[in-house]
This record gives sequence, structure tokens and C-alpha cells, in this order.
Amino acid sequence: MKKLFILLLLATLFTMEGCYNSSINPTLQSKYPTKIGNQWEYQTTYTFEYYDSTGNIDSVEILDFGNTIVKIDNEKDSVNGISNLVMFSSYEVTSTDSISKSWYSNSDSGLYVIAYTGAGRSQPVLPKLNQTNFFSIVFSNHKMLMPDISNLFNSNPSDSIQLYDTPRKVLDYPLNKGAQWVELVFPFYRERFVEKMLPVEVFAGMFNCYVIESKSDLNVELTDYMNLEDGLIKRIVYADSIDIVTNGNPDSSVYARFTSTSQLVNKSF
Repeated sequence: MKKLFILLLLATLFTMEGCYNSSINPTLQSKYPTKIGNQWEYQTTYTFEYYDSTGNIDSVEILDFGNTIVKIDNEKDSVNGISNLVMFSSYEVTSTDSISKSWYSNSDSGLYVIAYTGAGRSQPVLPKLNQTNFFSIVFSNHKMLMPDISNLFNSNPSDSIQLYDTPRKVLDYPLNKGAQWVELVFPFYRERFVEKMLPVEVFAGMFNCYVIESKSDLNVELTDYMNLEDGLIKRIVYADSIDIVTNGNPDSSVYARFTSTSQLVNKSF
């Protein structure tokens, strides 16, 4: 096991999306389930596969950051004069008083992230780390710092509401196999596309999911397994050749293959 003092520059997302129970036809519902009271619980693990000097994996470290609750608190909220927004809140099971919030527009054309607050407190599928576990994840040729999670590991997260300059398109409607859309263009460009459908088994059971993959300027692969009946079922973030600083010394580092896996534990609706 290698001791990590990890300086984070990993960007994953701040979104809450979904998958279909295998008994349901995905065409029966046209939008993401944003009814007040809907609640999801996710469990997230990080896996670091360390390379040796010959380029082979010589050790593996798995970190479990516990469970995160995501729920819908308001279907008709307003932010900065923008009305009819869906407000999601999220918090770690072990820290119910430390809450993140984000506001979405669930329009006929798609699901868009409009604003967020408390990004340093919790993330829907990427719970914050303890202050003693600062990660230093530096991607080859990229320093990834997305504005929505810029304070993810800050011990003093901002409570002010931050709006996106341009709403970030999380889902495109109608959601179906072959769909493709631009999610964001700043601070980097990323497209999402529906590659296929397949059954996926997680802690909460078996679900028939849309597999939503990504194309971006960065060396990071994001794959969501979702539908419009049950919400986000599983998310995998993968990156290779990550330079990890060890013992707080930038001259002492190792390379690793990184995988973040979040999966649905249960839902209440």
C-alpha cells in the first residue's frame, strides 16, 4: 500500500442521472424522474492500480468513501430569476449536516445543470474526502479543474450559489440508442453518446440501462448507466497514466490506472 497525499485535480461530475428496471420499457417515460421526494443512495470506491518501472501493474489499492444520499427537495425552485428548477441535495450518510445543492432544468429538450452550491461538502456520486486524505491526482498533459467541483476538497467550501455561464447538458431528449449531444465546451469540450443498452446488476438489483459514454479533450473516460424510470444506476470514471505525488514530494511520484465506481444501493420512490 502506498501512502497518498493526493492533490486533487480530478474532475468528475456533479450530476444525477439514471437507468431502467429490466421489467420496464424505456419508452414509457420521456424525462428524468424529478419528482419531489425521490431519493437515491450511492456507494463509491476508488481503485488505484500502480505501475512499476517496467510498465506492469505491481500493486492495487482500493479506497471506500462510503455512501452518499441524493434527493429532490423542490420541483419549482428559482435561482437568479430562473424559475421552475429542480433542486437536488446530496450529503454523505455519515455527515447529514454537510449538504451540497444543485439546480436543474428538466425541459422538453433535455436535462441541464443551471447552478450549484456547497461543492466542497458532497457530490452525488463522488463524496468528498476526509481532510486527512488529500489526493494529488495529476493527469498526464492535463490539469483538470472543473468549476463545479473546484472546492470539492476545500475545507471551507463556499455556500454562495454559482451559476454556469452556459447550462451544462446532462441528458438529451428523447433518450435512445444512437443519441449524441455536446455536454459542455468549457473548461474543456465533451460529448456524450448512447452506445447501447444492456442489463446491469448493482447492489439495488438488476436494471436494463442505457450506456452513456463520453468523448472529450481530456484523457478521462466517463460512462453512465441510466434510464428515465429509476435514475442513475452506475457511473464509472476511468483514467490511465495518472501521476500521483507521494509523501507530499512532487519529485517522488508513481503512475497509476484510476477507476472510480459508483453504484446504486437503494432508491425511495
